[in-house]
Amino acid sequence: MMKKISLAIVLLAFIVPIFGQTNCKIKKASAYYTSSAPGMQMVDDNGYPVPPKMTIDRFIYIELTSRKKPEIVTVLYNTTVLSVTLTAVEGNKAVLGSNFANNPDFNVQAKKCNSLWKLDLYTVDGKDMPELDCKDISINIKNEDGTTCTFKISNESRLNLLPRY
Repeated sequence: MMKKISLAIVLLAFIVPIFGQTNCKIKKASAYYTSSAPGMQMVDDNGYPVPPKMTIDRFIYIELTSRKKPEIVTVLYNTTVLSVTLTAVEGNKAVLGSNFANNPDFNVQAKKCNSLWKLDLYTVDGKDMPELDCKDISINIKNEDGTTCTFKISNESRLNLLPRY
């Protein structure tokens, strides 16, 4: 009797997680940002300095288990909704940065039979871009069956740029 109960518990431990799986096509995702400030200090009509405004560009690379174009519902950065432009990456590999002031070589590559997509992110209605080094990023994608899958990213990496003037 005890062997049957033990066997049932072991089998149950393997069966239950199968039903808890989500049907999310996103295999992995990584978020990146660049930031730059204007080179010269601007002044207003009275000669007072105007604080420089940082330009923050954000993008995410996602690896999908299918080749079909994903339907992105929303992308959230700390509860701020960002607009998305989606682009397929040719060759399933992207080299993001190299040789710019200690930039490590960031490479993103999809596994065989998967596809790689780039999500360029923009603010909505002229709002400010969320703060740097965001820790709460969510991608909501619509599945083929109509359900929505949420994929979370817990950090983003900074890429260095050449100086802007």
